Amino acid sequence: MEEDFSVDFCFQPTDQEILECYLYPRVISGAPLTDCFDIIHECDFYGESTELSEIWEKYGGLALEENSIRREGDIDIFFFVPLKKKTTGRKTGKNYVRTIGSGTWEGEAIDKVVADNDSMCPLGTKKRFKYINKKKPECNGLWNMMEFSLEGSDLLAKNPTLRTDLVLCRIRKNKKNLSKKRKFNETDQPTKDVVVSPDLKVPKLGNEPEATSQPNGEDLLYMNEMLQLPDLLQLPELPADDAFEINTSLPYSEFIGWFNF
Repeated sequence: MEEDFSVDFCFQPTDQEILECYLYPRVISGAPLTDCFDIIHECDFYGESTELSEIWEKYGGLALEENSIRREGDIDIFFFVPLKKKTTGRKTGKNYVRTIGSGTWEGEAIDKVVADNDSMCPLGTKKRFKYINKKKPECNGLWNMMEFSLEGSDLLAKNPTLRTDLVLCRIRKNKKNLSKKRKFNETDQPTKDVVVSPDLKVPKLGNEPEATSQPNGEDLLYMNEMLQLPDLLQLPELPADDAFEINTSLPYSEFIGWFNF
């Protein structure tokens, strides 16, 4: 019975586990592993004209992206992949085909040996690749791949005839592109226009009287005291508070003309 792994399931094996628990059993059996069929896919993407973006979408990459935006994590999809050597005419070369669709995998470093944590015996090698597509430059570096191989592994000491051209690949979406998508999702929210009311009141400081849109005579006397205006500034005689109004729309020059200097 196959297990149903949701997008919330996080499969992150160590390098040792990848070689010892998954790739080696797959090579020994010579057939797909039914107990990890949903998390490590069989895909001959060096023998197909399918684009990497289509392969990514076919095996759930888009759903994993959405889940990664919510939980902040890497997006990895694992594949068992058969390697194919380049041929020139009737001759078979030493190098492997790295073309995938209209793009290619470009090696970024030399092979690194993966050793057992306890015995330090070599279990295999790993090598990092970057996706390059000259026809679609916007896809350059969008994915990277770590390829695990049993080449030089002590696991094959008793079975030297076992194939080493079957590798386990971990394809990962570049984190920088995910960060941009996370940022877009966080800021892509409808905004509301901020309307400042003309009757908005400024908060009082200390024991200052509350400011209103219609200052009265007491307010003006208080302003005169606080600003410490010269003695020659004389305020006009003001009527009762309930009958006193100031047209605040007047220009400053006309408003200040109310005072006698």
